[in-house]
Amino acid sequence: MTTTPSLRKVERIVAAAIQAPSGDNCQPWRFDWDGRTLTVLHDAQRAEHPLDAGRVGSELALGCVLESVEIAADAEGLQAEASLHLAEPRSPAWATIRFEPGASGRARLLRALGRRTTDRRLYRPGSLEHPVFERLRAISHTPEHRVHVLAPPTDELLEFLVAMDAFVLRTPSVYEGAARWLRITQREVEETRDGVSWRNLGLDLPELRALRWMRAPSARALALALGGTRATAFWLRRQLASSTALLLFTSRRPQGEGVVEVGRMAMTAWLELTEVDYGVQPLSLQSALILAEHEDTLPPDAAPEFRPLLRQGRRLLAQRLGLADDELPVWMLRTGPSSSLPEHCRTLRLPVDARLSTSA
Repeated sequence: MTTTPSLRKVERIVAAAIQAPSGDNCQPWRFDWDGRTLTVLHDAQRAEHPLDAGRVGSELALGCVLESVEIAADAEGLQAEASLHLAEPRSPAWATIRFEPGASGRARLLRALGRRTTDRRLYRPGSLEHPVFERLRAISHTPEHRVHVLAPPTDELLEFLVAMDAFVLRTPSVYEGAARWLRITQREVEETRDGVSWRNLGLDLPELRALRWMRAPSARALALALGGTRATAFWLRRQLASSTALLLFTSRRPQGEGVVEVGRMAMTAWLELTEVDYGVQPLSLQSALILAEHEDTLPPDAAPEFRPLLRQGRRLLAQRLGLADDELPVWMLRTGPSSSLPEHCRTLRLPVDARLSTSA
């Protein structure tokens, strides 16, 4: 039986939900509460990015939000029942959520939801024998959507992952999209409460105003001339070498509801890892771009040589994991034991009152 939670409860649920991850921490969502139904709205302006042409990034973020709502609602003694509304792309309504009395046993992850963050640092040694990986393998809800746990590669697959890391610097529109969300100073971090702080890039750097040059039109060309792709490749190799595992989330229906389902699974996995002090970093380029190539939604200015590289990456993953012919990568995470990220390195969120409206 549908129940009507108080506005205060809804505010707490939304406050937890907006801790979910999104591409470049763009937070492409708004919420409306009419007294009975919580509507999740897609903020298309915040989501605008060359890598979101097929809305995969937005739909992954929606899945993470819905999973977060379910966990936060459980802590309030409520079950969240979500209905998706993705068929009409012009409508901002992503999903509607009604609440029923009861509990689903998800509240134990609420503390992890508050601690969850992207950790791009090097990790400590870990083992695939850790019990958390058995829990992760059991997350797959149906054969259509699966999570695969694999050790960091040392062969052709590694070379593919590293080669794809150059995509941002080699693709002007993507570089400009990423630069839009980079926050260079602590003042910017606190004023915008979105985007990615320079301190969250994996190295706890001091505040350097000279980093503003990264937003200049000439910055990408200069970075390429100075060997920027070699520097990022070197850093990614170190990150992968320090990782205990890679998690690959795949779907046989990698559009709409299928992508949302992957986002929900990935959010649960991220929280399970956070609960046992494992750091997590998305490797979105290396997974979502395979899907973008398959769906022909790569940015128009992507260099031609990336297309065969992405097809090769798909073949390598299919061989390594035994993927079905119609099973496509959607998202990839790297993970390993890590200490808590310092508060000044964490990304911030827009306040609840800026994201939640009431039409009751």
